[in-house]
Amino acid sequence: MNFSKIYTRIENKLKKLPVWFHLVILLAIIYILVCIYKQMLPVREGFIDQKENFVVKKGLDLYDDFYVNIYDQLFYRELSNIYEVGSIENITKPTTESNILVIGSGTGHIVNTFNEQNYNVTGLEESSAMVNYSKNEYPGLNFKVGSPVKAMTFNPGQFTHIVCLNLTFYYYKNKMQFLQNIYNWLKPGGYFVVQLVDKNKFDPVVPAAKPFVMVNPQSFSENRITTSNVVFNNFDYKADFQTFPNDFVQFREIFKDTTPGSNKVRENSHKMWIPQRQNVINMAKETGFITYAEVDLLMAQMEYQYLYVFQKPE
Repeated sequence: MNFSKIYTRIENKLKKLPVWFHLVILLAIIYILVCIYKQMLPVREGFIDQKENFVVKKGLDLYDDFYVNIYDQLFYRELSNIYEVGSIENITKPTTESNILVIGSGTGHIVNTFNEQNYNVTGLEESSAMVNYSKNEYPGLNFKVGSPVKAMTFNPGQFTHIVCLNLTFYYYKNKMQFLQNIYNWLKPGGYFVVQLVDKNKFDPVVPAAKPFVMVNPQSFSENRITTSNVVFNNFDYKADFQTFPNDFVQFREIFKDTTPGSNKVRENSHKMWIPQRQNVINMAKETGFITYAEVDLLMAQMEYQYLYVFQKPE
């Protein structure tokens, strides 16, 4: 990749922009500096405690205390989350009588955002470390350890809304079982909101690794950027989003201890299955859902990512 060409393209485009846009860029830079400062804060649990020099974590094992404690620093996008929740509210019109389930609730922020609007909301996570973290962050909220592909996790007709954001849906290979459970857990007339992406077009760079907030580097790159690099105060982070000809995707994260004299390295290996969007729509229809709405997340700085709203018939 020729970074000098990319820089020249950005520079030429910025020169043509109005003064107000430069002010926005300045604010964005300040925001980035704040984010960098946060990344330099000490991490509560370090992988440097591992005995082996090289460790590979897979599946639920990678969601340990170390990873959970740095998760927000890598992935949290507050403005995007607010935009998504606002879109869901505008389309599905929940009330204080609604009962909302968030699948893949992570560190609890989406659950808290819904709760702030006085909705009844439950967060579901397969990782007990994630649930423990969420309960510590938001002690008054409801979080549950469980799997969306296990039918007995909830009762039939328990929820008015079920929400599945980020890439959570793609971590489950058996998507028909996933959708059937969602359908059964919803009340008649209930909504299932899922975030879908175009596998070969969306931006897989983790938020912490993006040099600009208001400008997407993908727009200035001849080739799609799939790698991420972030420097923390005691380790370096690298990630790579690897696609294959079929639906399979591997997201690899490498943590290298930078403590003097240490050679310790940790690798997280995430497996996902990302089919074409139309294939997911077809599966939802086969399950019994009606396609209710679609939201392009471009305004939330997530190009080629979408919210799909499916409704269970009355």
